[in-house]
Amino acid sequence: MLWACASAISLAFVSFDYVDRWQVVRTFHGLELLTYCASVAILTAFFRYCLEIWSVRRTRLNAVGAILIAFAFVLAIIQRDFVTRYGVAFDPAFASANVTGIPTQRGFEQRMFDAVGFLVIFTIAAFAVLVVARLLVFTTPRHLASSMRRGALIGLLFPVLVGVVFDRVSSRAPPFYAQAMHPVPLYLASLGADLAGGYWLIAREYPDARKPEPVPSIRSTAKGSPPNVVLIVGESIRAVDFGRDEATWPGARRFVFDEMRSLASSTAVSTGVLFTGLPTTTSRARANAAPLVFDFAKSAGFHTALYSAQTLLFGNNGRWLDGAAIDRFVSATSFDPRVDSRVGSDDGLALDLAVRELMGFTREPFFGVVHLSNTHFPYKVSADETDLPTGIVQGDVVRSRYERSVRLERENVAAFMRRLRASAKGRHTIVLFISDHGEQFYEHGSFSHTRSLHEEEIRVPAWLDVPDGLLTTDAVKALEQATTSPTTHADVLPTLFDLLAMDERDVSTYRTQMPGRSLLRAPPESSPPIALTNCTASYYCEHPSFAVLHGRRKLVAPAVPPGEQRGKDGRVLVPTTYECFDLDKDPQEKEPLLGGCKDLEPTLLDLEKAAKVAQRAR
Repeated sequence: MLWACASAISLAFVSFDYVDRWQVVRTFHGLELLTYCASVAILTAFFRYCLEIWSVRRTRLNAVGAILIAFAFVLAIIQRDFVTRYGVAFDPAFASANVTGIPTQRGFEQRMFDAVGFLVIFTIAAFAVLVVARLLVFTTPRHLASSMRRGALIGLLFPVLVGVVFDRVSSRAPPFYAQAMHPVPLYLASLGADLAGGYWLIAREYPDARKPEPVPSIRSTAKGSPPNVVLIVGESIRAVDFGRDEATWPGARRFVFDEMRSLASSTAVSTGVLFTGLPTTTSRARANAAPLVFDFAKSAGFHTALYSAQTLLFGNNGRWLDGAAIDRFVSATSFDPRVDSRVGSDDGLALDLAVRELMGFTREPFFGVVHLSNTHFPYKVSADETDLPTGIVQGDVVRSRYERSVRLERENVAAFMRRLRASAKGRHTIVLFISDHGEQFYEHGSFSHTRSLHEEEIRVPAWLDVPDGLLTTDAVKALEQATTSPTTHADVLPTLFDLLAMDERDVSTYRTQMPGRSLLRAPPESSPPIALTNCTASYYCEHPSFAVLHGRRKLVAPAVPPGEQRGKDGRVLVPTTYECFDLDKDPQEKEPLLGGCKDLEPTLLDLEKAAKVAQRAR
């Protein structure tokens, strides 16, 4: 009878799992199917132990069984919310990819619940199970209570032990598909991976759950309906390799910004600047409360959408979207549950879905973001490539893969633009393309990105494709001037404000907090230096990097050698030897100027103080 009841409970849990994850579960085969069945058996045994505890005569353990089943019930709800958001359940692989699962105060928030909400749901579930328990007639002699306590403990800890083993084994060999378990033991296994890998630190090294402040209604300055706007964000694309694409379409003009630079060489930091318009020195509290571009667009009456080929689970980057006003949201794990976390899902699929929906049934006006990912290491070179390199490939091989990947990206974006411009909506849709950062191939002693703030890692391609008649004459003149002037990621959101025809009176309070300017307006006579760094209050600083950009001058703090990046107290080490470069005369940053950037040193010192403050806050 105990086994029958436990099996019935497990069957209910499995049924809900299939309803939520049917696209994933139906792909299980061989070892994966066997693993899933084994996890269900573990879950059933766990429920049986709980029922035994219920049935012990006249002991204080009766409520324990109900509480444990209620705990499993709450974990199922948490996993279901995770599946709704990402298309997959939280698993040990995501735990090791910097998504915390430990139920600390921030852990609750990162599992989509705050502490109060968790306790409320848990209490309701425990009470419901206790009521059901009163209706059961199981009775077990009291002298068996001790053995049952041991059994229940084993049943609870076994999934956690599975997670510990998984974490240790997967670090040495390619793991089996981690999703091939029921979500409840899978979650407990993830806690084991957290404990084994020390990933609980993620809660204080990566974003918290965001609660953006509400944006009041924004009026439009457009005479009729404002234009639609699509922002395409590339990944790790260098301006020099992407090329100066001036492709035009009948009735449209393209403005190519030759001197666009990111304020960081990290996707997380760069997208923070692009989506909030705030500087890299923004405090953690302000970053968590700042509205995103989607919030502004929604308040201005736009339908909002995000099509992301990025794995938002990596580094808790999905937390940036908490509370954002996004009407349509698709991410990498929604496109492909078995996605490689490094290159994401296929960019072609993301662009195809975006153009089909935006040019199809999506209401106007709309603001859409397409976030690409395939040009991240190890660089996807064809749409059907699945056997990606697992380690760092040296020399000409890795550079060749990168160049092929960038060419494929150009083809994908060009196909998107052809379909968009051929549609009726495309005639009044503006497209802005920009990369999050660049990529280094040992030009300054390192590979990939986040290692430094030299030109290879921050100079990025950017262009604005505008149908005729959508911009004023003054805006066109300003854009023409901006194509050859120094511009940065900080200019993107102010530019979007103007492209979306937002009334200056309604966004002026926000614009005063942004260091950038709108590229649709004449540039100011002078502008202050702007800070560049990968070390912010919201993200873990793996490679300390600091720089200051002022026009075409840049003051760079050389990267700290590996092994010396953090002091004995764990805080970021900030280099004290600076190099000044004239980017006009020395675009490859080979010949530092002596004493050419003395006026920029105070700003760089302020960056050092900001990094130390951020470390203390953690």
